[in-house]
Amino acid sequence: LSECLRITREAAVGLAAAHNQGLLHRDIKPDNVWLEEPLDRVKIVDFGLARATAEASELTTSGAVVGTPAYMSPEQINGEKLDGRCDLWSLGVLLYRCLTGKLPFSRPAIPTEVSQLVMRLLEKRPTQRFASAEELAATIQSVEQHLDVVCNQKAPEVATHPSEIASSLHKAVRRPFWAVLALGLAVVVVAAVVLALRTDKGTLTV
Repeated sequence: LSECLRITREAAVGLAAAHNQGLLHRDIKPDNVWLEEPLDRVKIVDFGLARATAEASELTTSGAVVGTPAYMSPEQINGEKLDGRCDLWSLGVLLYRCLTGKLPFSRPAIPTEVSQLVMRLLEKRPTQRFASAEELAATIQSVEQHLDVVCNQKAPEVATHPSEIASSLHKAVRRPFWAVLALGLAVVVVAAVVLALRTDKGTLTV
């Protein structure tokens, strides 16, 4: 859950930077949200369909729909005028899939605050979604901190600007060599167990 929220928050910060430059991505989906090693920093890629906010339109001159249908907002599919909230819809679908392994709409068992967050992102009317990617990122940060308190864990410091993201991530914890060795020995011990089953026809040894 915490990783899903972190990825979505960092993606929202990235979208905020694009939106502030007047760009809409128009194709937010798992394939276009990458985790950069070694810190798993979120990077939004493939701006091939990106358009300036003033020029964004979901339909091309030939009338073909541009984007990935499963992640497209209703206004994007209908060829209506777009703003940054169309990308937030797509990010909401991505978060939903991260949390449940499925596309909307179903009934996953997740905390109420996270459920409300997802459903607000997936509001069909743009005016009912978050007003901006900055607001979304701030809301996710608040949810993360609340869940940390509920779980009686210390809430980590989180980044609120793209330049702060890298410093906010923690390195993955690697298992020490002795732990791996102990696991290997345990497997050997288990594999060496001999089972003797006595039946009325004799003894079966495994």
